[in-house]
Amino acid sequence: VDFHKRYDAYNQDVMLKVRRGQIGTPYHAYSYMEDKITVPLHMLRNWADHSSPFWFIGVHKLDLVRWITGLNPVQVIAHGHKGKLQAEGIDTFDSVSAWISFESGFTCTIDVNWIVPAGFEALVNQGLRIVGSDGMVELDGQERGLRYSTSKDGTTTPNLGAFSDQETLLGYHAVSGYYVDPIKDFLLNVYYLKQGGSLDQLTGRYPSGMDGLWATQTAEAVQKSIIEDRSVALNEI
Repeated sequence: VDFHKRYDAYNQDVMLKVRRGQIGTPYHAYSYMEDKITVPLHMLRNWADHSSPFWFIGVHKLDLVRWITGLNPVQVIAHGHKGKLQAEGIDTFDSVSAWISFESGFTCTIDVNWIVPAGFEALVNQGLRIVGSDGMVELDGQERGLRYSTSKDGTTTPNLGAFSDQETLLGYHAVSGYYVDPIKDFLLNVYYLKQGGSLDQLTGRYPSGMDGLWATQTAEAVQKSIIEDRSVALNEI
């Protein structure tokens, strides 16, 4: 399952520190992810009306928080807005806000949308904040220190942690980043199994079908909560 947020070095550092107890017991979190409107209008226009910002990008943030904390969601309250994309002939939500309670009483608010103006300096705007009993962590996943301003493209802030294509000294191109590393990891796991390794030995070392099920179940609960205007327990799904 391509939960590529797990392959971001910044997120990996957060996971290790939280799991080691450096911020104490996690109490609550806030996570957001926003795509430019070009994503549903052009990149995904053929099927955007069969999806939503939570189904498309919210599941990644849910998986990230679940992976960092090691906790599973139990209940959801969500609200969605429609209007802008409907006016463009795409009947889906512009934005979704979900309040999710997890095991142990930990809570997380996830805000997602895919209507950021086309002129925004990056394709994705994202961030994460987790507060614990003994500390907190804040991560700006979009503003990573590199900025260009040109007559042709205006201002851009590329995320080389997501994708980098560099020409090596030997003349070939080497691609890296959390957009491609999950694919490399999958191929390495397949190779490992082909060489006689067991799936049991890989358990917990990659995003599994069970992780995908948790994300899908939560997204379904979010959708149900919006439509029925009530809180939805995960065991209802």
